[in-house]
Amino acid sequence: DQLLALVVNKERPDLEETKTALIVQNNEFTIKLKELEDTLLFKLANAEGDLTEDVELIESLEEAKRVADEIMLKVEESKVTEVKINISREKYRVAATRGALLFFLLNSLNKVHAFYAFSLNAFVTVFARGIDLAPGGKKRAAKLSFRTVAKRVMGKFDWNMDLLSTLIPSRKAGQVAAAKSEASPEPTAEEMEKRLNALLETTTYTIFNYTRRGLFDKDKLIVSTLLTFSILLKDNKLVMDEYNGLLTGMRAAKAPPMSDELAYWMSEAQWVFLQGLEEMPAFKGIGRDMEKRSEEWMTWGMHELAETQPLPGEWNTKLTDFQKLMLIRSVRPDRITGALSNFVEKQMGPLYVNQEAFDAAVMFEETGPSTPIFFILFPGYSPSKEIEKLANDMGKTSENGQLTIISMGQGQEPVAEGVLDKYTKNGGGGVLGNVHLM
Repeated sequence: DQLLALVVNKERPDLEETKTALIVQNNEFTIKLKELEDTLLFKLANAEGDLTEDVELIESLEEAKRVADEIMLKVEESKVTEVKINISREKYRVAATRGALLFFLLNSLNKVHAFYAFSLNAFVTVFARGIDLAPGGKKRAAKLSFRTVAKRVMGKFDWNMDLLSTLIPSRKAGQVAAAKSEASPEPTAEEMEKRLNALLETTTYTIFNYTRRGLFDKDKLIVSTLLTFSILLKDNKLVMDEYNGLLTGMRAAKAPPMSDELAYWMSEAQWVFLQGLEEMPAFKGIGRDMEKRSEEWMTWGMHELAETQPLPGEWNTKLTDFQKLMLIRSVRPDRITGALSNFVEKQMGPLYVNQEAFDAAVMFEETGPSTPIFFILFPGYSPSKEIEKLANDMGKTSENGQLTIISMGQGQEPVAEGVLDKYTKNGGGGVLGNVHLM
């Protein structure tokens, strides 16, 4: 619901502001009714003599009834308005659901490696940028970069703050923004579908690309595969039994003897897994077909890149792409990595498999005064030259005192602290190497 409010606030701020105004208005009505009730009870408790002759009390009762009736009428009107707003807001829930899926996926990556830790605030900032990058949205003078989004919502701030509260009107402690957004026309079904597809595409890739930059190479395919499977499962495009079968493998409890033709290129273990697959309706009869078309299947099974070759006979069209993964895992487990890479590329696009080379300028767009970049380096490589060149291109050099590169070690900590204090006040860039020594 929090991400839904964020998406709606970015896409239709008029809806979110109206909903916030309704919440505030209903709270004020509740307070007003309580005040009226307390006032009447006080007057009744302190009334003297015949109540029917107390003109002031009778007028107070009539005024209270009039105000209460007005409030109840406005409450009913607000309920109708709220229903309309909720219907419009719910159209964006698919984007919020994707955002939640992405966050919980990131939050679970510490199971892959303890090094992978992502804060909610960092996620919200990148997710908001993904919304801004989606084509077909509100017209902006320029696309917002990570650093622009971060600086806009926080400036110099504590990363432990609740960033969502600064982005969603309904979470600003009941405060309503003074400037009202212009009401947007309700989009048609076709326009809404197009917009939602754009939001799903840009938010997913923006989050993934941000995450991938901080992954070890050996884990990048794992994360892209997890992302792809999670999305397909959420969209009910995968059969859970097949998904579990791919993860754990399908072993037959008792496999029949393997023919000599198959034994020429298939091991006993592969045959057992293949027979396990035959327990699923989609693979029924595949073992017998391999025996009948032994030469065709042998050509496929012994191909160096079996995952790229069409399956013999009707199996190439009969099996889905995911079921072909299951077959590769059973018969050619050595090619499952290539098969997964092809699957991710087909389902998500080449950008999720092919990463662009390191670009210091692109990296800089995701930094800020409160957002440093940490480089985890391998022996023999340092990005210092690329960073220094970028800084020089921006007019920050060692000669003009706006760039300092320090190799950390004994006695360098006070120097580094002095540089940071200086640049915090006057502006500049600092590069600290070997920080693991401190």
